[in-house]
Amino acid sequence: MGGSFDPPTLAHETVGEIFLEGLNLDEVRYVPARQNPLKTMKAWASPSARWDMVQMMIAGHSGYSVSNFEISPELVYDYHDSYVEDKTEDTPSYTYHTLQAFKMLEPHTEFIFLGGSDILRNFYKWYKAEQIIKEFHLGIAIRPPHSIASTIAPIREEHRQYVTILEQHHMPDISSTDVRSFLESGQIERAKVLLKPSVFEYIMDNRLYEIPQELIAQDR
Repeated sequence: MGGSFDPPTLAHETVGEIFLEGLNLDEVRYVPARQNPLKTMKAWASPSARWDMVQMMIAGHSGYSVSNFEISPELVYDYHDSYVEDKTEDTPSYTYHTLQAFKMLEPHTEFIFLGGSDILRNFYKWYKAEQIIKEFHLGIAIRPPHSIASTIAPIREEHRQYVTILEQHHMPDISSTDVRSFLESGQIERAKVLLKPSVFEYIMDNRLYEIPQELIAQDR
């Protein structure tokens, strides 16, 4: 499961259990992205901070793991499938390359890309989207306000056989954008209930996002 995880929320934590159960998986692997190619803005928190927070979020879950493949400072492939040596925080992450690398490193493991309904809206803008869906398939949890019909609608008819939608389970209606908005507007308690306590404490201790200074002092 890829994403910015900026920050990781209770929805990210809960959906892992949905996938483990609904798809009968051995493991859900969270992969923080260095930079989403389709997002013009950089992530608010640094790759290392987001890595720390995802580790905190998965603590206590035996079926969860986290990979630093996309945020590590080592060589990565670029859009032209060639190696890039100068990897910075702006270097985009391509899901296809990540999945291919995992497949190469773990040839006896079957990988499937996981996400919520919202990832399908712009799916065909992804790099090598058709190869991703055919080679690895997709597991999708319905995210409010989507229905089954609206979730699958963006996917072409010939590719729908490669998509498994978990009809019985819906993701909590929580987004990282909501959390950042609450923090930046001073609605600390509203943000707090959407996060694992350790993640919330990390955000406050490290003054991530644009939290009003006086509210940081009050919360301590």
